[in-house]
Amino acid sequence: MPLVFQLCLTGLCAGEFFTREDSDLNGQFLKVDKKTDIDWRPKGLSSHRTVAVPTGFKLKSLGKSYQSGTRDLGQDLREFILDPTAPLHSSRHTFLTLSRRAGCDTAVVTALTGHHSKETSRVAQSYGLFPDEVLLREAQKVWDYVDKNIIKS
Repeated sequence: MPLVFQLCLTGLCAGEFFTREDSDLNGQFLKVDKKTDIDWRPKGLSSHRTVAVPTGFKLKSLGKSYQSGTRDLGQDLREFILDPTAPLHSSRHTFLTLSRRAGCDTAVVTALTGHHSKETSRVAQSYGLFPDEVLLREAQKVWDYVDKNIIKS
């Protein structure tokens, strides 16, 4: 599976993807947190999270050279998206668009992507984190939607 597809199916930013290590991957879940040894941290507190990942998900940990991976991935994106104005961050937006089309719960998708709004931040603060099975259920809706409507395998 091309790396850019992995980003489209998870909502990860390139920096989040390339700074993950094998120890962050536990079955179908990836932990996104601060990496002090490479001086990298998620953008905000809501970006510290657990992300459901599809079967066959593979990491390409680059450690301190994660920025070169981001540059290379941006170039690889051109194989799949011909629009020269489409930034690599479009893969994250693709996940959000796919989740809407797949009928996912907005609050869960917000948790998966690390985005936050006043409403979902208050809910998260009041009621805690979503359990792994809920994260996986909503992500699976996206993956099934892609298989059925885009890949048509």
